[in-house]
Amino acid sequence: MSGYIRNEILAKGAKYVAALNIPDPAATPEGAAVMAMSPVVGAALTTFADTFKLWLREGLTGQPVQWIDAKAIFATVLADPAAYGFTNITVPACDAEKMALLTGGLVTDGFALFCNATPGSPLTGLRAGADADTWFFADGNHPSTAGFKALSDEVLKQLKAFGWI
Repeated sequence: MSGYIRNEILAKGAKYVAALNIPDPAATPEGAAVMAMSPVVGAALTTFADTFKLWLREGLTGQPVQWIDAKAIFATVLADPAAYGFTNITVPACDAEKMALLTGGLVTDGFALFCNATPGSPLTGLRAGADADTWFFADGNHPSTAGFKALSDEVLKQLKAFGWI
């Protein structure tokens, strides 16, 4: 990733480049399930994400790139979800069983890409009581639209702090 940023973005004249790391996969609903089954494997997920962050930062040392720590942002949101308007941070909003029915069994893992959250739609894949605006996770690994908005709001604050906006 750092090579791509250096060779395909910076080398081609980009002036404002921000790099984000990845959140801790062990902090997701799927990661929590892995941790419950095997703390060693769960810890490995965190180590993989931390290693990615380390290699990305090292690969961009000396480059005109601003760093945005997505892992820290997600940890902050998950530590105080009510401050960000979230009522649920542990259960995915998308229902894997509903999505399997809606897709004729083609999608059985609840992957949010196939989850329709349109209010009133007969094709909604949301679980009963779920709200994509107040539940942080869409599926076992990915944020909901509101989860991504929380991330983008924090990124926007940092871009303003960099003087870019």
